[in-house]
Amino acid sequence: MANRKFIDRLSSATAAGSGATNGADRTLRSGRGITFVVKTISGSGTSPTVTVKLQGKTQTGDYYDIPGATTTALPAGTPAVTALTVCPGITAANNAAVNLPVPVTYRLVYTIGGSATPTATFAVDVIEH
Repeated sequence: MANRKFIDRLSSATAAGSGATNGADRTLRSGRGITFVVKTISGSGTSPTVTVKLQGKTQTGDYYDIPGATTTALPAGTPAVTALTVCPGITAANNAAVNLPVPVTYRLVYTIGGSATPTATFAVDVIEH
């Protein structure tokens, strides 16, 4: 993973309510894997959380979850930074590293949890390997 390249800030948003939001399709440019870095900034409601997962896209347009490529439910009310790497050849670690290739077309899915109309302000950066 020596050749890392910052690719994109995929989201810098405030999301409200419980449920999932699909990110836009992205194309793996030249690497075999990515690290997505989630920065929680603020939140409101009761126990607001944000969870981010990686999905691949088949040639027929169907999306599928990449096994293990999901963060824990990150407390949105507490500023913090969490990273998850998906790349073949790395040592797998629960909620931190997944030893699988990233498909050519992928997207991130954001889920806001909590109650009392939870909101979460967060950013996600992607680094390609």
